Amino acid sequence: MSSSSGTVCVPRCPVLFDGVNYSHWAQHMRLHMRGQRLWDILSSELPCPPCPNAPRMATLSAQSSAEDKAKAQEAYNDAMEDYQNQYALYKAWLDKDARASAILVASMEVHLTGAVVTLASAHLMWTHLRDRYAPT
Repeated sequence: MSSSSGTVCVPRCPVLFDGVNYSHWAQHMRLHMRGQRLWDILSSELPCPPCPNAPRMATLSAQSSAEDKAKAQEAYNDAMEDYQNQYALYKAWLDKDARASAILVASMEVHLTGAVVTLASAHLMWTHLRDRYAPT
């Protein structure tokens, strides 16, 4: 959901992580992220797809036939369609990861967020918190 200003509402977990209640918070966060359809991102069950490389048009000589040029154009168009589909998947994953990261950070007391906000993905944040705060 977004507002007219372009901001997005971040639905934080009902249990706020305070540095002591990790087990209780983690249980609620799992349920919360499943409800937000982001658990697969947070848990890394759905890894980030590779960023695709844009296709390049084949270089043809001036003596290339019209048929060769048409085939090259068709191959390029097919490759471009595949690229756009792969890029859409990549971008959708990045958007989901950004939402999961925002929810995770919004569900923590501010003084605890410094160690995770610099990490590259929601899964890395989740893993760091587990490694640091989960009872052994």
